[in-house]
Amino acid sequence: MSKAWNQTYRMKRFTVGPMTTPKFYGWWNKRVNDNIPGSSQEGVRPMEEYLQKLETKKLRKWKNKAKEDFEDRL
Repeated sequence: MSKAWNQTYRMKRFTVGPMTTPKFYGWWNKRVNDNIPGSSQEGVRPMEEYLQKLETKKLRKWKNKAKEDFEDRL
């Protein structure tokens, strides 16, 4: 952890020096922001739909268990 922090600190200290330009700052910000993963809305469903499916699954399990218990008693 300490080694990684020191490397980051040295890099920041180096880039803050008098030789940095607005163009460099733009490049650096773009580089940093490109590494941040964005949220993917692909495959996301509404909470209500998710809860409905869970409830349906739970009821189906309960129904199957009740049916098995009834058949076992016969």
